[in-house]
Amino acid sequence: MARSSVLLVEDFTPDARLIEELLKDAEGGADYQLSHVRSLGAAEAALKAEDFDCVLLDLGLPDSNGVENVERIANLGKDLAIVVMTGLDDERAALEALQRGAQEYLVKGKADGDQLVRVMRHAVERSRLVAELNQLRERDYFHATHDLLTGLPNRQLLNDRVQQAISYSERHNSRFALCFLDLDGFKAVNDLHGHAAGDTLLKKVSDLVRNSVRDGDTAARVGGDEFVLLLSPIRGRDEADPIVNRLVAGVGSLAIVDGKTVDIGASAGIAFFPDDGRSQEELSNVADRRMYQTKRERKASRALKHQQQAKPVEQEIRWQLEFRPMVKLPEHSCWGLEAQARLEQSSAGKTGRVSGLELMSRALPEFANWRASGGPQRLAVNVSSSELMRPGYTQRVLRLLSENQVSPQHLQLELPEEDCDADPDLLINLSTLRAQGVGIVVDHFGRDDASMSRVSRFPIDGLKLDPGLVHGLRDESRRGRAIVQSVLRFAEALEIVVTLDGIDTEADLQAALEQEAKLVQGAYVGAAMKPSNVPELFRAAPPPDDTKNPLRH
Repeated sequence: MARSSVLLVEDFTPDARLIEELLKDAEGGADYQLSHVRSLGAAEAALKAEDFDCVLLDLGLPDSNGVENVERIANLGKDLAIVVMTGLDDERAALEALQRGAQEYLVKGKADGDQLVRVMRHAVERSRLVAELNQLRERDYFHATHDLLTGLPNRQLLNDRVQQAISYSERHNSRFALCFLDLDGFKAVNDLHGHAAGDTLLKKVSDLVRNSVRDGDTAARVGGDEFVLLLSPIRGRDEADPIVNRLVAGVGSLAIVDGKTVDIGASAGIAFFPDDGRSQEELSNVADRRMYQTKRERKASRALKHQQQAKPVEQEIRWQLEFRPMVKLPEHSCWGLEAQARLEQSSAGKTGRVSGLELMSRALPEFANWRASGGPQRLAVNVSSSELMRPGYTQRVLRLLSENQVSPQHLQLELPEEDCDADPDLLINLSTLRAQGVGIVVDHFGRDDASMSRVSRFPIDGLKLDPGLVHGLRDESRRGRAIVQSVLRFAEALEIVVTLDGIDTEADLQAALEQEAKLVQGAYVGAAMKPSNVPELFRAAPPPDDTKNPLRH
């Protein structure tokens, strides 16, 4: 067993010799190795050069006197156990020393060797416990105020610093900038290369963000792929723009992550205090709006480029309409149909996609006929955010419904989770359609850890789980089941309905029943079929009434 090292700080030689003798004769005294210095300056030098477990400290020294001795030793920051030695008439000073950082005290001439050993042991143990508690506090504080993946400040710490910046700027009549930054293409990295590659990318972006700001600025991660810069103080746009532009360019240059090629970019929006607002909410709204304006312009530019490149090929695409059943549990009845486009073999390998409006124009007449004869309650159509934000899109959807005499309550638009950006135009169009009765569902939900925060602000009626999550219900470790259950609780809190997509086996269906799922899809409960085969679904079992619509409580 290693001996504990003790530093005796005592200028009076007889008292120092007495301590040495008491320790030598005491039971357990051999467990302590004593070193002796005569001044506080010498003690500070020794403590900087060597690690000690305990300091026996006299309050009256030639170069310092009183509780100042304790403060100077404690300020060395080594989590030292300090035992104060004092005379009979200095007990009040000793008690004050305990308040300044000492763990124990001894009265000179009143302590024997056993008591000396006991006091040092207690002091060391108490110091160790205090150090552990401080470490726990620091760790808890860090966890509460920082993002654990990247080490950047989180939203809570950012909010505190923004409030400090507002107070400072008001007092000194200065300015600061709040910059919102969101990654473009991050979802695709997760989908194509896995979450490990996504985490690596986030760490690389975090390093860029951290290195872009100045000393005194704050760089925070506030969501899955969302970052915020607080540049304070700042003269104006001429100082902020170069910082943000360098960061955006740096993100765009990240072409290789973990040996995999990625297509990643960033969109940013900046708000200035006090020009754009005097509160955090006002500044955040402006920065958020400008960021999504930038994102929208980037998306439009890329979409136009892609359209120009793909247009000659898209004209050659030939496709057939198919429908995939949406089955209501526990009745096992076909409640609705999802319209899908199956490319003909002659179009295989060609670029482009069938738009939601094209699907609707072909699927609505079929659906209207089935509805008239007591058929399905809901037609689901996949759409993209770029479609939804086109001018006049909501009017075209409502006009198609009117032309086919289908009530908006029977249409469900399914938006991929990756398209769930808080773009004002997107939110307005979604809200308009939903107000008319059209159901809004987030498709392929749950592909990353930010899914819940991403859609919690959206006007939606339901979620359709990604098949990978549904297949996780088979997970023998129960992890997949726990994830699905957390999503179901999240949906229940938002009063929305979850569809479990990917019911491909009997085991999948049994797991869905155990989770009390209301709607399911998958090869086991109904594969995609031609329109001519759809009526057979309703001859076997009539659909439920509208009053039992699971998406509208």
